[in-house]
Amino acid sequence: MTAQISDFIQWEQEDWSICALANEWPFDPKKEFGIEPQMLSTACWRGYHCKYELRENRLFLSELNIGIKGKIPELCGITGKKDKYRGVIYEGLSHQIEYSGGIIVGIDFMRDFYVHMGFHRPHCYERVFELFIDKGRLQGAEDCTSKMEKIRAFITGDKGKNLDHEKPSQEEISNFVEEAFSLDYKTKKTWS
Repeated sequence: MTAQISDFIQWEQEDWSICALANEWPFDPKKEFGIEPQMLSTACWRGYHCKYELRENRLFLSELNIGIKGKIPELCGITGKKDKYRGVIYEGLSHQIEYSGGIIVGIDFMRDFYVHMGFHRPHCYERVFELFIDKGRLQGAEDCTSKMEKIRAFITGDKGKNLDHEKPSQEEISNFVEEAFSLDYKTKKTWS
């Protein structure tokens, strides 16, 4: 299994990894454009990854990297460019996204917390924010960085070392793997 390529969101002039979503993400290339994504690599099993941006507090899809078989379609007036490693790249998109809910984003990934499977959890990033979006508009943001510091301290400190280290059950292993490939708040937002 392989760590997955995160989607990014440009906010405050920086590219933040999307770590978790409160609700189902409204963008799906098959539903939106009729394109069936093809796996790009083991690091992109779903067949696509995106860059979004918050521009004037509105959420837009700005770049799409997608595995496509056959003819390369034009999207939103943009012609895709074939890339050996990234599939077909559509840059300069300005496709509005009408998402409502929270988005947990992180920046400055900490290599000590790298797990070679799925999407990384929020505590793996030095800075973490929860963005609040309503109908595609940014309503506010909460800095969760200090909460992540506490989680990391728990994991690496004495409390984490004193945990009962019984061998995990098959069900626990299956749940861990399933959660690693999810962006659902229920599995990634471990604080309140």
